[in-house]
Amino acid sequence: MEDAIVIYTSKTGFTQQYALWIARALHCEILDSKFVTAEDLNNRRIVIYGGHVVSGHVTGLQRFYRRYQASCAGRVLVFGTGLLKETSMNLDKVAAKTKALLTTNEPFYYFQGSVTTDAVPLWRRVQLAYLNRKYHNELACSEAERITPLVRHVQQQI
Repeated sequence: MEDAIVIYTSKTGFTQQYALWIARALHCEILDSKFVTAEDLNNRRIVIYGGHVVSGHVTGLQRFYRRYQASCAGRVLVFGTGLLKETSMNLDKVAAKTKALLTTNEPFYYFQGSVTTDAVPLWRRVQLAYLNRKYHNELACSEAERITPLVRHVQQQI
């Protein structure tokens, strides 16, 4: 699908995994935000951006959008990932910040993830263990079920 592209920022790997699942479902190109150029975004009807949710915002989104706003002529959809369940987060706040930045009314998507502890430093592993214990995190559904709302929304727009 030439009309869409998935751009992501990932440090631990699960945002990248969601980006891969979404790109596979939509049969579209996927790029790490570090390697994006304006030419990659030209003539795309939909740009899907994903990043980790930290302190009420999606990491890297503001910098990405400021840099490539002129190239994102089409819609920009945003998904965020995190270890916490949706019920443990203030997703309305994240969605409001995202919509204010993008000046759009597109929905915000949140996907709960997990992390391979081998891929992160020791201090982060301790933090992750604490969060898992505190919030009793378990994934509620399969990856296909989690990304379905975003995939359907994109398919309806194209």
